[in-house]
Amino acid sequence: MSNVVVVGGGIIGVAIARQLAANGAAVTLLHEGPIGGGATAAAMGHLIALDDIDAVAAFTLHSLQLWRQFELPDACERVRCGCLWVAEDDEEMAEAGAKATRYQQRNVDAEVVSAETLQQLEPHLAADLAGGLRVPSDCVIYPPQAARWLMQQAVQGGAIVRQAKVTSVTAHRVELAGGEHIETDWVVVATGDRIAQLLPELPVVPRKGHLLITARGTPFLQHQVVELGYIKKAHSRDAVSVACNVQPRVTGQVLIGSSRQLGTTDPAVERPILARMLERATRFFPELPSLTALRTWTGFRAATPDGAALIGVLEPGLAVAGGHEGVGITQAPATAELISHCILGSATAIDPTAFNPRRFGEAA
Repeated sequence: MSNVVVVGGGIIGVAIARQLAANGAAVTLLHEGPIGGGATAAAMGHLIALDDIDAVAAFTLHSLQLWRQFELPDACERVRCGCLWVAEDDEEMAEAGAKATRYQQRNVDAEVVSAETLQQLEPHLAADLAGGLRVPSDCVIYPPQAARWLMQQAVQGGAIVRQAKVTSVTAHRVELAGGEHIETDWVVVATGDRIAQLLPELPVVPRKGHLLITARGTPFLQHQVVELGYIKKAHSRDAVSVACNVQPRVTGQVLIGSSRQLGTTDPAVERPILARMLERATRFFPELPSLTALRTWTGFRAATPDGAALIGVLEPGLAVAGGHEGVGITQAPATAELISHCILGSATAIDPTAFNPRRFGEAA
């Protein structure tokens, strides 16, 4: 039996702990803050099918299949709402058609919808939109509760969970605050945007985002609604970018995103950026200002130079899983499967090449 220490109590870390325990490893999960805290607590929780880079899209679709196999409790607030990608003009409608084709080639149900149909699906959308694309299979969940459920599953499989601050890692060894150390067969680092604090050779940087949630009330929308320019803005390396990403919750609340910032680690809510984000959302939903804001907050996504996560072995006895940026919730189960394959040899159909954590060189 292999002994594995997983460092990190976000959704990636707990998913890995669950998978390794299920595959027969003796697992210890170390977490500094609350389970499902950090980036997981700040995430929107969109389980989204991707259509861009082949390897990443296939990885994401496999992860969605794994999510569908989970019997999540009601507390995880899974909503099978589908996603509407909305177009402002004819150029974006052409992109909607191309996106639909890419989805269909991967056996994902997707349909281009007219401006009239868009209004029928979401009456609160702006009347001057050109149309869009509907992906019915997309879901949303409440990430902190999903992480806690995965942790409970890991514990039921025999994993040990400890709250402890990890100060350094090397192959086969974890150092804790206070001088304690743990010797083990494998260490897996899954600390999100803080990966570079333990593994400074990896090019993982924090990318700040703002979110706002409204008060409970009558449901305002039925689908996750995302502007078609979102992916381009999300992959932009501009210092600050905003895009419309609006999500329904089972409570009747509306979760509004999103912003992306590089070059800051300050968690404070920045009113000018929040205002830009809300202005962009209001362009698509003119009635949003009539809703009551309940809370605003920020979080940090773990970003890599090419937008793909780092998942795999750095050296014998040391592995990493991080850098998922905005799709860590979606990709958590597949990440866990790939890590289990890399260190235990368990079965997987995933091609690990695109996620090789050494693809940027020894000192990126």
